[in-house]
Amino acid sequence: MRGDQTRLRQGRCELEDGRRVKYLLKKRAGDPFYLVRFIGPSGKQKELSTKERDVRRAHHAAVRRIYLEFGNYEPAAPVEIPAIGKRSLGWNDATTLLVLNMRMSGLQSSTIESYIGTIRLLRKVFPGTHGPDEITAEMAEIFRERRLAAGASQATVASNLMTLSSVYARWWRTACGMLEDDPFEGVKVDSNGADAL
Repeated sequence: MRGDQTRLRQGRCELEDGRRVKYLLKKRAGDPFYLVRFIGPSGKQKELSTKERDVRRAHHAAVRRIYLEFGNYEPAAPVEIPAIGKRSLGWNDATTLLVLNMRMSGLQSSTIESYIGTIRLLRKVFPGTHGPDEITAEMAEIFRERRLAAGASQATVASNLMTLSSVYARWWRTACGMLEDDPFEGVKVDSNGADAL
């Protein structure tokens, strides 16, 4: 059990330049908040407060503190870590939260950018939406049809749909805890009438 708790409190994030920073969350007697310990840009160990009591939110806050400490990340206002779990985040804030989770999970910058690029395609089709929670299953179907009508190949559209389903189900719903549904679940593209998502 102790080993499981230790793994839960360890993490790593990727900086803009590709460097990966490992960190550890810990608690000190008398302090209700988790502390994050990591090697800072000077090469020396740093220990900062996350100002969070919950370990899950402390992980998000830890990544945020590390990015700011290395001076190459500016979070998109007005994202605050306590906003996790609310369904009203706009596109920019939701995307920032998505990137935080992806970097904390160790995804490469190129992989993250491919996800963001597909989100941009979705927003382009529905420019009037405030955030990801406004996308419905019907709109997911419309996205598929408009991408095909715009000349994208079936394979490309299938990839777009799989990417968006992953963003909604794995990241915004499970990792970020900000959504309940995946509107792209079950939306498929037939390739020569055979292959489907």
